[in-house]
Amino acid sequence: VDTVIGHPIINGDTIIVPITKISLGFVTGAGDIEIKNSKNKDTPLGAIGAGGNITPIGFLISDGIDVKYVNIDGGEKWSNCLEGIIDFLSH
Repeated sequence: VDTVIGHPIINGDTIIVPITKISLGFVTGAGDIEIKNSKNKDTPLGAIGAGGNITPIGFLISDGIDVKYVNIDGGEKWSNCLEGIIDFLSH
C-alpha cells in the first residue's frame, strides 16, 4: 500500500506532500515434538513473527495550478528529488 506519512508542508500556495510505501509481513508456525520421557507424548510448539518497513518514495508538489510527482529512489536520488522540487517551485 502506498500511504502518506507526515504532514504536508505548506508555504503560501505551494503544498508538498510526502508519499511513503509501507510494507508489513506476518508469519506463524506450529508443530508437535515427541519427548521420550514425558507423560505427554506430543508437546505442541508454536512461533509467530512480524516485520515492517517504511520507505519514502516521493513527494506530490502543488503550486495551486499544477501538481507534480517527484520520485525518490534512495541513495543519490535524494539530490535529484531536491532538484526536482526546486525546479518545480522556480516556475
